Amino acid sequence: MKGWQWLFVVEGFPAVLLGFVTWFVLCDGPSTAPWLSQAEKDELLNEIVQDETRLGQARQNDGLAWQVARDAAAYFLWSTGIYGLSFWLPKILVAAGASTVATGWWGLVTFGVGALAMVWASQQKGFRVLPVLFLATAAGFGSAALSHAVPVAVMSFCLASAGLLAALPIFWSLVVSRQSGQAAGSVIAIVNSVGAVGAFTGPFAMGWLHDLTHGYSAGLWTIAGCMTLGALLVNGAAKTALALAEST
Repeated sequence: MKGWQWLFVVEGFPAVLLGFVTWFVLCDGPSTAPWLSQAEKDELLNEIVQDETRLGQARQNDGLAWQVARDAAAYFLWSTGIYGLSFWLPKILVAAGASTVATGWWGLVTFGVGALAMVWASQQKGFRVLPVLFLATAAGFGSAALSHAVPVAVMSFCLASAGLLAALPIFWSLVVSRQSGQAAGSVIAIVNSVGAVGAFTGPFAMGWLHDLTHGYSAGLWTIAGCMTLGALLVNGAAKTALALAEST
């Protein structure tokens, strides 16, 4: 096989192997966890029952279908941003005048800032900052659409990267915070599947708008608009989570 074919084998084999391991190691719930005492099992099972009751009441106040649809739409919009950035960042920087080698280094800086933002996000509590991160991303893309110089474009994309990557862990925490244990798995699958469509839509829209307008500004403004709409959606979701927390 060719080198790229071996790459798939090497990357896929650990996942397949751990799939078999997980079947025998992962417990179905607290009652089958051998490392818990009986008192700890009873305490966890009681908390799960309380959570099911609390989240069931929350879904009556803010319908489950609407919650899932809103979260899926927000993740779709987020995906258009992250994949639009990942796929088109090098070409946009080259178009702004950066060399091929410099573009690689600028890309490292851009996503390095995003990685630091994720570290910061891991220390945050609550979801109030999530709409702000979406708006910061929108501002980054909008600034990149207006800039014609490499340094300004890099700073703009650093802002966009920071907002996108910092928003990711907070977003998923928000998604599962309003779902019961039984529903969380299905909800995550639905939201993630819709987001995968956004992973195609973002890069495709950027390419189509570039061919149509012979520039990147239209595509960048489109993604900025998507992130602004996403901010409105996650703001509503965050308010729901806050109301649920206050009720308990």
